[in-house]
Amino acid sequence: PSGLPPHKKLPDGSASASERADMTDLAVDSLLLPDCASVSRAELKRPGPSYTVDTLEAIRSENPDAELFLLMGSDMLYDFPRWKLPRKVASLAKIAAFCRACGEDEEPLHRQKEFLERALAADIRLLHPKQIIDISSTRLRGLLPAGQGAEFLPCAVYGYILRCGLYGTRADLKRLE
Repeated sequence: PSGLPPHKKLPDGSASASERADMTDLAVDSLLLPDCASVSRAELKRPGPSYTVDTLEAIRSENPDAELFLLMGSDMLYDFPRWKLPRKVASLAKIAAFCRACGEDEEPLHRQKEFLERALAADIRLLHPKQIIDISSTRLRGLLPAGQGAEFLPCAVYGYILRCGLYGTRADLKRLE
């Protein structure tokens, strides 16, 4: 999780960086892949905005021979040229991008891939997940105050949100069904 996202202002009532890291821990734990995934708090420890290029440089310095992949949705791939030092990011990690919505037209994604490979010397892989959960984090945060959206989250993450009263949730945890 990023400490201070540079691309958007967090709305009032947003989870703190520490709370987002805790939820990420819970989500990764729910994958039941203890040797394949872990959560880094590196961006939480750095002052100022969290830029991917800084994180990748830190990971690369700690793991000089590792093959790094930066996973992103199609929306971020389209925005990638506006990131801080996109050519440097592309030199530090291969990019793996996937469609974010069911039925998304993949032709523009292929054109963007080809453009970025030429313009930035990027190594881009397009992923084709078998299942796409068609919801944005913004939409999900909008559903939570109305008691909706639990089906999009691991149970432990949803419970954490309710316990902490995040995103406008106001669950009475003393009277559970």
